[in-house]
Amino acid sequence: MRSLRAVLPLALIACGLAVPAALPAAAADIAYDVVQVPTVGGAHIRVEIQRDKRFDAAKQPVILTYSPYSSLAEPQTAADGIASRYNPLGYARAVADVIGTRGSSGCWDYGGKVEQQSGADVVRYLSKLSWSNGKVGMTGVSYEGTTANMVAALGDKISASTNGGRGLAGIIPVASISHWYGYAYYDGVRYAGNSKNPTDEGIDTPLGFDFGFAGTLPADPTSPGWAEAAQSRAGECGKSEHTMQGYSKNPDYGPFWQERDYRKDAAKFRVPVLVVHGWQDYNVKQDEGLSLYADLPVDDPKTAKVEGVPFKKIWMTQSQHADGSGPGYQELVDKFWARTLKGVHNGIESLPVANSLGRNAAGATRFMASTSWPPAGTTSMTLNLDAGTLLRGRPAPETSESYVDPGAVTEEASLRQAASGSGGAWLFHQSDVLKSDVRVAGSAVLDAVVNASTQSQQLDPLLVEVAADGTVSLVERGFLNLDYRGGLAKADPKSGWLKAKVTFLPQDYTFHQGSRIGLILESSNTVWALPGSAGQMTYATGRSAQSPVGTRLVLPVVGLRDAGTLLAK
Repeated sequence: MRSLRAVLPLALIACGLAVPAALPAAAADIAYDVVQVPTVGGAHIRVEIQRDKRFDAAKQPVILTYSPYSSLAEPQTAADGIASRYNPLGYARAVADVIGTRGSSGCWDYGGKVEQQSGADVVRYLSKLSWSNGKVGMTGVSYEGTTANMVAALGDKISASTNGGRGLAGIIPVASISHWYGYAYYDGVRYAGNSKNPTDEGIDTPLGFDFGFAGTLPADPTSPGWAEAAQSRAGECGKSEHTMQGYSKNPDYGPFWQERDYRKDAAKFRVPVLVVHGWQDYNVKQDEGLSLYADLPVDDPKTAKVEGVPFKKIWMTQSQHADGSGPGYQELVDKFWARTLKGVHNGIESLPVANSLGRNAAGATRFMASTSWPPAGTTSMTLNLDAGTLLRGRPAPETSESYVDPGAVTEEASLRQAASGSGGAWLFHQSDVLKSDVRVAGSAVLDAVVNASTQSQQLDPLLVEVAADGTVSLVERGFLNLDYRGGLAKADPKSGWLKAKVTFLPQDYTFHQGSRIGLILESSNTVWALPGSAGQMTYATGRSAQSPVGTRLVLPVVGLRDAGTLLAK
């Protein structure tokens, strides 16, 4: 989340954001304003606005980014690639500094209520300017899109549709957080780095902000609000609580995280939403975008009651932590802003709601459009675990398998050795040969029955594809701190026989005909996550006193009619 603001303008231009055909503006036509907007606690938010004054008489909507990264875009944050594309089309561009960063006074609030309210105050201010048509859209990558989610979660309080046509009118959150707990943890497991792109991970918040962006100031000390912002930087500003909550060994989902959960307020959203994310995002994990999309209800226009957003769409790439891309993406963004901010009837509502760039063992395949996500016809396929195998049909008689987790297993080691069988620190299972391609869209689930020798152990399984030549390719990762097997509200440390479900991080992946579905069972993935307690882990892999079905793997398969047609046996 640290560096995207610096490269965003160039990245947008590189992705095709050249200025559309339009009359070039003379220098006198371009207005650049820097204002201080009053907000909660007596603080002020620095907002920079660039617009083409030739559109003032017709009134202009505003495309806003509420950003903590503005110190990386000195000196004029609003003179970026978005401004280059949309100013000539009659949209104003605004970039505001998140409260407690750069030119905004007050304390950085780590995604909390103060930050949310200050973002809403900026939206209201922009909607009431004399040249504004009252409509404000919010967008950005990473934290910049997270602020769009948090403001939209205020619902009727900020929506233009419920405030006389003035307010928030649409959001495009890109690679963005929908609940802050999910940025730091996954089912009680603390994320660490990653072995794919080590410089792009999710451990810099809150420390990277408390001791980084939250200490920044505008480069020009004579600029508006500089002295007030400088004075604010001397405060403690909740750094101790941020650190305690962000790096806790017992991450209960209490009031701190509930306040920073915009997904729980998904039913309050009242503006159209275009969710954009990458399946290979190792920073803000892809589940953040997909889960928000899934939780957003869509309004039924036939009823008097407003049940949700007017429409929603999702665009999934194979990118890591980056902006959207792919054929038709920029055109979709253009249509979205024209419809939501200018009221143009361009048919965007009737376009496919989901576009996903799939993947197989060789890499990205092609974008696939669908009328829903997961795609229509996605159903569950259940495979039962037996000794080294994944079986269809009835569970095997009572069996069990064990390993001893030293708390230092890496997926690289287990992936290298899986094809040769289980190791002493993990177990490996595989299906029969696939008769046809199998597309998995969403999250696999490991429905596990385990005997943990110590408290606070983890289940960190890997779903893999095993090619005919024995090559093993990763499909999905799963993480679960067994202390939170019953929910995140409160840790429940226990050892002995336990039932637990591990929901994998979702993917859109197609297994090749002639390969096998593989499952690696391990209890630590130390590059990707901080390990739990070491110890022996035993799986009930057949019918037992603890469960009539034992441990099972459930896959969301697109177009599944009969599992018997997919597997050789």
